[in-house]
Amino acid sequence: MRYWLNDMGEVGAGKTIEVELDRAANIRLLDFENFKLFKQGLPHEFVGGFIRFTPYRIVTPKQAHWVIVADLGGTEGEVSASYKIYPTDRIPKMRATRFE
Repeated sequence: MRYWLNDMGEVGAGKTIEVELDRAANIRLLDFENFKLFKQGLPHEFVGGFIRFTPYRIVTPKQAHWVIVADLGGTEGEVSASYKIYPTDRIPKMRATRFE
């Protein structure tokens, strides 16, 4: 499976990750241990899911080494994504775009 990923390194608990997508896709926020399981095709835990709008926001549940992954769930094509990290008290207003 092809996917976009970014290793964010150590991120504290309660930070907001804002992800911009170019199309509907699966988003997974994984701590590093779960990312290793994901790469091996093994069961893993993550925050996220199938996202049909952009931007999408996720709050980090704990301090950890985080990796964010976007994929199309096995369908043909590629996904492009970017992200920003915001402190919880400085989150800008959001204008969402919904994908068809």
